Amino acid sequence: MGIQDIKLHSQGRGLETRLEEIVDESVQEELTSLQDAQTTDQSAERIATIDRRGSVTYGLIVGGTLDYFAGLGPIGIAISRFSATTMNYAVGGIYGRARELAYRLTGTTEQSSWLRRRAAELIPFNVLQPPTTALAVAIGCLMSEGSVDLEKVQEGALNMALYSPLIAPAMGMYLDLFGRVFGVQSAARRAYGEDARE
Repeated sequence: MGIQDIKLHSQGRGLETRLEEIVDESVQEELTSLQDAQTTDQSAERIATIDRRGSVTYGLIVGGTLDYFAGLGPIGIAISRFSATTMNYAVGGIYGRARELAYRLTGTTEQSSWLRRRAAELIPFNVLQPPTTALAVAIGCLMSEGSVDLEKVQEGALNMALYSPLIAPAMGMYLDLFGRVFGVQSAARRAYGEDARE
């Protein structure tokens, strides 16, 4: 083996070592990317769970009051709140995402005026809550009275829509506060891709 062969052999080892380093870096980057994606999914799942729980607790308080004013008796309210809790749990995560979308579409941020932030809350609320309330009241009527009283169903949904300028902003503030207790930022901050965890 001559000097040329030794130089080529050592250059080959250098290339081989560099190639191994490149492969190791690529694999490490890919693993980091997968871990980041998994963390993001877990964060999104965690946020949806917190939004669900916030929607359920808020729905029990406000929905029970609206059920009372819609004319349901105690058993009807209990059944309505049970069905609404199930629906709010199913829709709560979607509602949280809808709030983020409404903030993004309207260009609303935490620094926007009080009126603009409240208006942004009306969009997802009026799209999702009156139909959910109508269904809950219908189930409550059916279970407690044996038939669906369309007047009560209409009254429940109408009350939800009529009082939405008061209820929607209050619900938004409640959900943001509820999320903050569990370390999640407001919907306005999540809307613009800011770190969701506080």
